Amino acid sequence: MKKTLQLLWNTFCMICTCILIAVAVFTTLVDPADSITSNILWQILLVSLLCALSTLLYRYSNTNNRKELIIRIGFHYLLINVIVLASGALFEWYRPSNLGSLLTMLAAIAIIFVAISIISWYRSTRDAKILNEKLAQYQGHKSPDR
Repeated sequence: MKKTLQLLWNTFCMICTCILIAVAVFTTLVDPADSITSNILWQILLVSLLCALSTLLYRYSNTNNRKELIIRIGFHYLLINVIVLASGALFEWYRPSNLGSLLTMLAAIAIIFVAISIISWYRSTRDAKILNEKLAQYQGHKSPDR
């Protein structure tokens, strides 16, 4: 349970950071705004939490089946799109009727999804390497009498 909460917290923080960067880029370069309302901060926290919770799709998968993993990733990506696009429309982050606005949101979602996936994969690989090294050290220090 502790590891799951830690994973959710780390994912939540990465999502929040990426969304804040996306908002900064969007409000500075794409569609400049003099100011944004403070409500957006709570909205970002809520959307980040919902997206972080969606990562639980991976938590209970103990399969090495490549096809199942691809299906989970695809479903997760679609779920993230639904969460962000629905929330964005509700919170008026973009205009769903404006194709350019919609495409910008889809591009931002894709970039953030790929960035967080790469960071998560790197962290998992690093953690697995550390655990394997510690296991090898432990097995090397075990005496045959035990």
